[in-house]
Amino acid sequence: MTKSPFIFLSILFLSLFLYPSSAEIKSLSIISDSRPMILFEKFGFTHTGHVTIFVSFFSPHSGTDPSQLDFFLLSEESLLQVLLEIQQNPQFCVLKSHYIFLLFTFRDLSPPPNSFNCSYPVSSPNEYSLFFANCVPESTVSMAVRQSSFVAAMANFLTCDVYDIDVSKVSKDSDLKILIGF
Repeated sequence: MTKSPFIFLSILFLSLFLYPSSAEIKSLSIISDSRPMILFEKFGFTHTGHVTIFVSFFSPHSGTDPSQLDFFLLSEESLLQVLLEIQQNPQFCVLKSHYIFLLFTFRDLSPPPNSFNCSYPVSSPNEYSLFFANCVPESTVSMAVRQSSFVAAMANFLTCDVYDIDVSKVSKDSDLKILIGF
């Protein structure tokens, strides 16, 4: 009888992979791209969201400073501020802006690998855009990227913060259904 809520919870989480909100997984191949900023995805987070980035086949142009390559999050409110910074100084590197949420620079990965998988917590609820920045003019990068935000997808599906659900008090399926609003 005590396994019943866990079976229901397992089925619920597996069903999220089939539900349309799980489309917050994005894969993109970038080949010899010299754009200073590349938008990957726009999504919302609760105060306990996570974004996961998996990069493979990472290959920057020879001689590129890895501290000038980065993934970052940008909130909707901060987007206008960053655009103003770039408009005022076209040579401005967005990685120097205090309006962005810097995830890491490739310099932080030692030794620089050609693939990595990292998950980052997002503690401020908001709408965000995930960007890659290349602040080396005329430099190109190539990589395959997969980004996901499952917690946001689950929260959107359940219309609640899944980390706030206390499953220790659940003894049967109906308790869990009441708890998550089914």
